[in-house]
Amino acid sequence: MQETIVEKDCKVSAKDFYDTLLISSAHEAEEATGYEMNVKDIKEGYRYRRETQKYGQEFVTYKRLLPGREYAIKVSRGTKNIQMRFKLEKTGENTCHVILTQTIMTNKKPDWFSTMVMKKRLKDRLNLIEKGTVERLAQESGS
Repeated sequence: MQETIVEKDCKVSAKDFYDTLLISSAHEAEEATGYEMNVKDIKEGYRYRRETQKYGQEFVTYKRLLPGREYAIKVSRGTKNIQMRFKLEKTGENTCHVILTQTIMTNKKPDWFSTMVMKKRLKDRLNLIEKGTVERLAQESGS
């Protein structure tokens, strides 16, 4: 098992960050399944199959959805399982602290370099989600 944890203080509310995760999930599920999806369709236990060029067939399962507080998914590829958990802590009216934990079930022992690469990727992911949240809110408010 390989576990990587990164944290970030974001300049968006925990609710808005969470909503961005759900909106993105609905778009990804819709693209993968071909069925029209919306945020209300994404529930704990919901599972769908998607095809990727890099990994082939994957199954995505929503494990834990606590509005504004926690979001977790599991991606299964053959014998490999990856779980991503976002814990959101409100720090102010429009700020939050996010802890992203990625757990990969594997027998392979991580080396220093791969751990650093994974941390960088996860930090980049948090930055993109925060940026996407800011852009979504600006678009919704008409600015």
